[in-house]
Amino acid sequence: MTIKKAAKRFLESAKIKRTIIKKKPAIKMLGRDEIENIIRERAYKLYEQRGYTNGSDAADWFEAEKIVTKV
Repeated sequence: MTIKKAAKRFLESAKIKRTIIKKKPAIKMLGRDEIENIIRERAYKLYEQRGYTNGSDAADWFEAEKIVTKV
């Protein structure tokens, strides 16, 4: 077998393996406290983007939760 054929076969097998292996989303590898901290930071950024206006803390939290846990 030539080197070219061997390389081609190797690359084809690598493509197959990549499609078979499903990666776990990074968010699922974090603990509950870590996820909550990420959500908290994102909610604060939303609050910041709104110009620090009060009264939408729950909406910011739920929006941040939706953004962070989207998989």
